[in-house]
Amino acid sequence: MVQEAGKALANISSQIVVISQHVEMIARASHDQSSALQEVNSTITQIDQMTHQNAAMVEETTAASMALAAEADTLTTLISHFQLKGNAKSVADRAA
Repeated sequence: MVQEAGKALANISSQIVVISQHVEMIARASHDQSSALQEVNSTITQIDQMTHQNAAMVEETTAASMALAAEADTLTTLISHFQLKGNAKSVADRAA
């Protein structure tokens, strides 16, 4: 009976070593996953910042395009008032 108890304790001890190794592997894998998730989170944050910057640039470009279109309309109106000597048609009418 003492021998059986000794064998059982030896078996339990070896199983504890195996379990300890598995726990260490799980801890390492969890740490690796945590690091990977931090990198993913950082990348997503950068993408979000770039998206906001792009949206701001689109708004600025739209405003600049609208201002340019308004200036072009103003220029067209101003040019239509010019007339060449001896000709009753405006420059804008001739261009059309």
